[in-house]
Formats: sequence, C-alpha cells, structure tokens
Amino acid sequence: METFNRLTGLLVSGLKAGGGACLVAMMALTCLDVVMRATGSPLEGAVELVAWLGALVLALALPQTQARHGHVGLLTLVQRLPRRSSAALQTLAALGSLTLCGAAAWQSWVYGGQLMASNEISMTLGLPQHILARIISLSLWVTCLVLLVQIYATARKAVRP
Repeated sequence: METFNRLTGLLVSGLKAGGGACLVAMMALTCLDVVMRATGSPLEGAVELVAWLGALVLALALPQTQARHGHVGLLTLVQRLPRRSSAALQTLAALGSLTLCGAAAWQSWVYGGQLMASNEISMTLGLPQHILARIISLSLWVTCLVLLVQIYATARKAVRP
C-alpha cells in the first residue's frame, strides 16, 4: 500500500506542477494580450487559449485539492461524532465521491473519443478539442486514486478499536 500511496503522491505532484504552469502561462498570455491591445494589435486566439488554460488549471488542481481535503465539508457534524462513527461517515462520503468522480472520468474519456472521431477543433486556433477532454479525464482518474487512498485510511480508523 505504501508504494501505491507514493505513486499517487507523485501523480498528484505532477498534475499540480502542470496546473501551476498553466496558471503562469494564462497570466503571461493575458498580460501580453493587454499590452498588444494597447498597441492596436491584439493576439489572435488569446481568449480561447486563456479559456483552455483556465479549464486545465481547474482540472489539474482537483487531485491536490482532494488530497489536502480542501473541499467544503461537513466538519462540524463529523467532529461531534465518536471517532469510529466519524470515520465510517467519512468513508461513506468518500465512496460516494469515488463513484461520482469515476463516472465523470469515464464519461469525459468517452466524450474525448467522440470528439476525436468527429475531428472537433476549436474555432479560432483549430486546436483538437479531444485533448482537453482526455486531460480532464486523466486528472479525474488521479482524483479517484486519491479517494481510494483516503477510503483505505478512514476505513481502517472505522474498523480499528
């Protein structure tokens, strides 16, 4: 299990770094576009690229957010319960999250395949849209791995006396 935890941590760190790079690129592109617009020659496709980069930032940050328990939760309720009941409730919630995240990852992958089969491209720059759907899907699969690690940890707390 320790190897699985390390592998998941490496994947999360890699996606986090990719998300950070996308955020820096988005900021640089926006600044450059503002300067270019002031000179009368805006960058073609800058808005489209910023939208793609924003989607990537959100998708690539999801596994890290889940790993740090950065989502809004029902901590007030869970903290008032006994330790085993709290762990059982957290395990149940994580199982629900795993189910939803897995379904979203799978459907995103299927949608990416449909986009690739129909050769869908973006309007301004002509970028293949299936790439974005597939990256989002991979990020969701890594989020599922994080959830599996968390389910294992909280289930052990619920079972141990």
